[in-house]
Amino acid sequence: MSNFFNRIALLVVFAISVNCTQEVIRVHSPANDKDKKNHGVVAFGLYAYNANHKDLLNLFSKDSGRVFEDLGNYGVKFSEIVSKNAANTFVLNPYPTEGPVPAEKTGSIQYLESKTGYLSPFYLLLSVDPKKEYLISTITYSYQVSCGQNCQKVVVREFPIEPAKSYKAFPIKVKAGEITFGGVLMGKVVPTKKDDPYGIPDDTAGITEIFSGNKVSLTLEPGDDFIKSMESNDLKKMYYGDNSIDKKGAEKQFYQTLIQSYPNGHWKAQAEKKLQALK
Repeated sequence: MSNFFNRIALLVVFAISVNCTQEVIRVHSPANDKDKKNHGVVAFGLYAYNANHKDLLNLFSKDSGRVFEDLGNYGVKFSEIVSKNAANTFVLNPYPTEGPVPAEKTGSIQYLESKTGYLSPFYLLLSVDPKKEYLISTITYSYQVSCGQNCQKVVVREFPIEPAKSYKAFPIKVKAGEITFGGVLMGKVVPTKKDDPYGIPDDTAGITEIFSGNKVSLTLEPGDDFIKSMESNDLKKMYYGDNSIDKKGAEKQFYQTLIQSYPNGHWKAQAEKKLQALK
């Protein structure tokens, strides 16, 4: 083979290796004993569900609707609660304000660190001040549709979550020095009114809905029972592994996932301690 073709082959191999790199975002580990006493983590699983969608890959399944189970590194966004009052008026700031930074690379996995993390299918939020509260402010999922021969279009659905409803369903506050597991949540797509500021256009609207201008929004609710009722075992394996289909089973699966993803540090030690206590 000529030098020219050798170089082409090397470029192809390099491009493939770059494209195959997987990003995993972990939360920062406390740097010292003082940080260990103040930093805390809340973790949870989350998937989205739309009853009006049909998964074309599971046309003959008894499960209705469509589940979007892997929302990825940036599928959930958070806000810090600056203030709130009895009238459910919230003042919020995006959290975190800075992006993830590279930590280390192991094989084909590039580890990043931030104040929020994603260890598929679990999300983590790190707070350096246990007095502060947070909430889920945006949930995004995507899917592909055919746009012609050999053509696939990606449809992105970004749902802002009403702060009062998000806080009521899943308020986020850490315990200093600890990991708190909040369970598995379902973001359920539901119809809403056309003047709802948290609604977005319905992507499965019938004729009536199209002309009415109605929208859909997303609400948060516990997700265990829906997964338990499914014929498919995919979500059961993803969120619970070989454990029971409940909050305790999901918590075990989360700690096992974290232990595999963190080479060392305070959060790995905490996960090992918590997992042992659950046995």
